[in-house]
Amino acid sequence: MGCGGSKAGGSRPQQTLKILTLGVAGSGKSTIAKQMKIIHSSDASAVFTPQQKQNYRDIIWRNLFRGLSDISQSIDLADEAEGEVSEDAIAFFKELKKRTSDGEQPDTSEALAHVRSLLADTSITELLSTDTDLIPPNFAYYVRHKDRVLQEDFDPTNNDILQARQRSTGLARTTFARDKLIWELLDAGGQPTERRKWYRAFEEDITAILFICALNEFDVQSEFSEKTQMEESLEEFESLVNSEAVNGRSVILFLNKVDLFSTKLSRGANVSEIYPNYKAGSDTKAGVEFFTKLFLRKIKDKAQRESIWVHATCAVDTKQVSVIFNAIFVRIFEERMALSGLG
Repeated sequence: MGCGGSKAGGSRPQQTLKILTLGVAGSGKSTIAKQMKIIHSSDASAVFTPQQKQNYRDIIWRNLFRGLSDISQSIDLADEAEGEVSEDAIAFFKELKKRTSDGEQPDTSEALAHVRSLLADTSITELLSTDTDLIPPNFAYYVRHKDRVLQEDFDPTNNDILQARQRSTGLARTTFARDKLIWELLDAGGQPTERRKWYRAFEEDITAILFICALNEFDVQSEFSEKTQMEESLEEFESLVNSEAVNGRSVILFLNKVDLFSTKLSRGANVSEIYPNYKAGSDTKAGVEFFTKLFLRKIKDKAQRESIWVHATCAVDTKQVSVIFNAIFVRIFEERMALSGLG
C-alpha cells in the first residue's frame, strides 16, 4: 500500500489547516486562542475544564496582586482613600514587586485579604475601576467585579478568563473542528527570547500567518528595549513579511485593542508627538487607517502588500472576533480550493 493511502473502506483523514499567530508580548495573541476555544465549543459553560478554570483563577489573582504592586509605586493610595486604610496593606503591595523579583511568592490568602481591605474604601475602588495609563484595563475590569473575584471559591467566567494576562512561551496549540476541517491555531510567545524561535514553527505546514499588534501601545515603552511596543511590532512585522518563510502563505494583520486605542485618543493622547505625519487627531477610524498604511509600507512585494488582510479588532469581544474569523476561514478555504484547482 502506498504512503498516505487509506485502508479499504476507511475514511480519509481530515486535513488540518494551521494558523500561526505572531506578535510582541501583550498584543493579544493568547486572547485570540481562548476565543477560538469559546467560539467553537458546543457548550459555553464547559469551554474550560475545572482544572483550567482553577489555573486561570490563580492567574487572575496574580494579575490583581501585580497590578496593585505596580500602581502603588506611582499612586499614594492612602492619599486617594476616602477614609483610613490599612498601612499594612499598602506596605504589602509596595514591597511585593521586590519580593517577587527575588523569587518569593506571596501567600494568596494574605494577599487577597489586603486587596479586600483596600477595595473596601469607596474612593480607592472608584479610582481603580477605570483604566488609565497607570491602571491596566484587565485590572480595572477585575476591580469592577471584585465581589465575585475576591471570593475564595471564585469560579471564573469565560469573560473573566479572556481578561487574564499571562506570558506565553513555546508554541501553544488550540485545535478545533469547523466546516469538516481540523483547524489548529499556534500561539508563539512574544518575548524577545521567544521571537527567536518563531521561524522554527514554519517547519510545520503553516497555512496562514496572523500577526497581531496592540494599537493602543503606540506610546508604551517596551520592557525589553528603549523602543515603544509599536516600534517593536513594526520591526518584527517587516522582518517577517519580507522573509522567504511567508512565501505561498496567507498573511493576516490584526490591529488589536482598537477599543483601548479609541479611549486613549478620546482622553487626549497625542499620536503626532511620536509620529509627526499623524493627522487623524482623535478620529479612531482615521487613526486605524494611518497605522494600517504604516504596516503596509513595510511590505516590499507589491502583490503581497495588496493581498494582505487587515482587521481592526478587540480580542476580548467574542462576537466581533467570531464575525472576523468567519470571513477569514471562508477566505482561507477558498484560497486552498483555488490552489488545488477545485475553486
